[in-house]
Amino acid sequence: MSRVNAVRIHKYGGPEELRYEEVEVGEPGPGEARIRHTAIGLNFTDIHHRTGRYPVAEFPHVIPPFDLFRLNRMGSLYVTSAGLADYLHSRDELLERAVDLFSTLKSGAVRISVKQRYPLCDAVRAHRDLEARRTVGSSILVP
Repeated sequence: MSRVNAVRIHKYGGPEELRYEEVEVGEPGPGEARIRHTAIGLNFTDIHHRTGRYPVAEFPHVIPPFDLFRLNRMGSLYVTSAGLADYLHSRDELLERAVDLFSTLKSGAVRISVKQRYPLCDAVRAHRDLEARRTVGSSILVP
């Protein structure tokens, strides 16, 4: 078991319901891997989980990864363009393209612009800024 920092929801409500806390994480199981986040994206899906628009199974709750299929089933997603899976034929092609992408990023030929960076412990302020539309472009939480 390892202890890590996380932002969890303890009940539905405003940003003040987010808690920055240390939690225990079990060892990875078969077919799983532990990764260290260096940045965490922030978007309106996080707000919808916090406010209860997208119900959570139990509290305290860590905001889950973005799930297009679940959002679509809930009737809250409108996708206007094809996704990556629409252009790939196999897992091997996905891995090949991922190597190309990360090599291009590493070379500096393409730069990803992050407009707002918040410490993970400032998730409440990040949520307030996002919800109040005080952000532009990409926002990340940094552990």
